[in-house]
Amino acid sequence: MLLGFTILSAHAADIRPNTYLPSIQDRERYSDIVCSATILKTHATGNVEQFAGEERSEWVAEARVDSVFKGAGQDDGIAGP
Repeated sequence: MLLGFTILSAHAADIRPNTYLPSIQDRERYSDIVCSATILKTHATGNVEQFAGEERSEWVAEARVDSVFKGAGQDDGIAGP
């Protein structure tokens, strides 16, 4: 499975964290890292978060980064905020 994703920047001053950006251009502009990756495995953390007024289960994914289009990763991977 190939998955393209962005990581929202915690440093973007003009948006709140966990705000959904419907435009791919906005997502790219406010992201520190833009990459494509292949998900290797997932697991539930057991945490439930409120997002857009609804409860969402939190999951963690381990992925192999295939391409970095913006920003830079580390030798041991890319980590979110």
